[in-house]
Amino acid sequence: MTRSLRRRQLRKRQADNSSVDIKDKLAQKRKAKATRRKLMGLIGFSLFFAILVGVPLSFSISPKIGGSVGLLIPLFVVCYNYPRTALWAFLIYMPFSGTMTYWIGGGNALFQLSKDGF
Repeated sequence: MTRSLRRRQLRKRQADNSSVDIKDKLAQKRKAKATRRKLMGLIGFSLFFAILVGVPLSFSISPKIGGSVGLLIPLFVVCYNYPRTALWAFLIYMPFSGTMTYWIGGGNALFQLSKDGF
């Protein structure tokens, strides 16, 4: 083969690869945008529901319980949709769980049992 033929074939392959790369990049951007939109919708819905449930509980029962429910609802919704990330977050949280239990529950036995249940 001559050099000019090799060069033409090389240019043709590069042009084909670049068009495929551009299509792949655009597809990845669309996928990332859809994932981001799904996450924002999920967080928005869970925050709305948490406020809808947490505010009446904080006024009727206790501000600590209302705040806890307001934090737990979005947390559970996000953990349900992203289980692997939730597992890693739980494993990181475990060494600090006793401190959090005493801080939130004030040494209450029910909080301690719920922590031990997990």
